[in-house]
Amino acid sequence: MRWVFEDLHQVQARKLLGLDICPAGSFATWLDRMPPAPAFALCVRKEFNTVDTELRVRGNWATCLELAHLAEQLGSPGCRVLDVGANIGACTLLLAKLGYRVDAFEPLPRNLELLGASLRLNAVPPEAVKLHAVALGDRSGTGSILEGRGNAGMTVVTPMANPPCDSRSFTCGRLQEASMARLDDIWSSEDGPICLAKLDVEGNELRVLRGALGLLRDQAIRALHFEWWPPHLLALGEDPLALLWLLHAMNYEVYAPDRSLGAGAESPVRWVRVAADQFSRLLNHWGDLLAKPSGAW
Repeated sequence: MRWVFEDLHQVQARKLLGLDICPAGSFATWLDRMPPAPAFALCVRKEFNTVDTELRVRGNWATCLELAHLAEQLGSPGCRVLDVGANIGACTLLLAKLGYRVDAFEPLPRNLELLGASLRLNAVPPEAVKLHAVALGDRSGTGSILEGRGNAGMTVVTPMANPPCDSRSFTCGRLQEASMARLDDIWSSEDGPICLAKLDVEGNELRVLRGALGLLRDQAIRALHFEWWPPHLLALGEDPLALLWLLHAMNYEVYAPDRSLGAGAESPVRWVRVAADQFSRLLNHWGDLLAKPSGAW
């Protein structure tokens, strides 16, 4: 009987670690601190990579928890959420587990491979998550992917065919081609509202918004949660404040965590509106911001 139990143990181990589903060079870690969703498995790289390693050490990702809370405020399960810069899919899986319909945009092939495997590992139905192997921006066509060295979460997409590459920050020997698209060419207000869109595209946030002017003008995006990292925008030749003024011109209000405006870091996160004449103060805040149509809440 011993061999029966050994075989059973191997089957259980393979299931637990996702060895039959997760791609070569990866295994399944369990995200068990992502309430209100039950614990779920996610395929992560075996080698050190900032996002993957943080997920398997912590069992959660703070931004994903924040998104789940926002989605609950903004719409009932079943509403449409965009995960732009989905990486390996922690937020995509969490939101799908909570019943939201997710469109995930991720141009880096390895990240997309891991994300797709995680969907299969969790038996997520195809109608719950749609994967888009494209980088969103302000033009359609092809560009180049600069993958962050030791941190795929720092991957940058540029429309240049042969961009300059800093080997201290990027794996320059692995330059990859990316398909690029405008969100307005993929989604329109006639397709229904988007209850929440998350942008984490390493300085390309303004370009993504320029490619979504139709949706913003119609206020089809009920809330926009985006990474705010002024040095990334400056590195791509963008004025960080231009992003905030574009949202203001589209009649969106900008919100920041209260601690970014002087509250103590130990206080609970609370979103507070930032008046347009105070936008420059946000240059000293690096983190996440929120935007919503004026008067929506």
